[in-house]
Amino acid sequence: MTLAGCPGSAPGRATALAAIRAAAADLETADVDVAVRVSVTGFNTWQTSGTGKVSHRPSPAMAWDLPGMQLEPHWLYGGDNLKLILLGSTLYVNQDSLAPRDDTGGPFGHRQWQKIDLTNPQASLLALSAILDQADQYAPQRLVDMLATSDDLRRTGTETVDGTPTTRYDGTVALAGAVREPKFDRDAVRAIKDFYRTAQASQASYTVWLAANGAVRMLSVTMHSADGTLDLSEELAPLTGAIEAPPAADVETFRM
Repeated sequence: MTLAGCPGSAPGRATALAAIRAAAADLETADVDVAVRVSVTGFNTWQTSGTGKVSHRPSPAMAWDLPGMQLEPHWLYGGDNLKLILLGSTLYVNQDSLAPRDDTGGPFGHRQWQKIDLTNPQASLLALSAILDQADQYAPQRLVDMLATSDDLRRTGTETVDGTPTTRYDGTVALAGAVREPKFDRDAVRAIKDFYRTAQASQASYTVWLAANGAVRMLSVTMHSADGTLDLSEELAPLTGAIEAPPAADVETFRM
């Protein structure tokens, strides 16, 4: 990523809000590749660079490959190196703690990919939605929607992102204000709270760079607290390749 910019005039919040809301609406149907970078320093130092894919056709699908990603505690997994694939109501999870230890298999069998049917009533009883909540924290649409809740949202200038001319928008997003937004349902609010809890922060600085056609080219989030700092950035590009299930030979159905 390379940035070169100059300050620009700042029109009113209403103009900036219209641009950000249009960008968020575009992401509701846009199929994108995502390059992710996350670093946490201070309270629990770690960092990772990973990739994601988000697709909406023919049905919603999502995939994340986040080596080094540390996760909120959940009985199903622990440790690092998370891979998720969501195809409709079927979730595939590949994570270090699920890896087979020897010929007798790992804690959940002989294969590292676990196939989970989210329509199974047991899925809610086992709190498997927590896995998706974690992935959803990094979904570009969610992050752009969050910026739309900022009281000080503003256009701050024009910059070039890896050769693409963009318009930059900045704003401060307070957790207390965001979770009151009517558009965020209970699951979304839970994911948002978990995202802020990771940094022990109550507010964050958001930046979104929009290309000339209004599409999101890049976004970043920074949270500061007395315990440390969380920095997240994502670069978006049109989707390349389909989101597909893992090879059948590598998959075991999770027994509930």
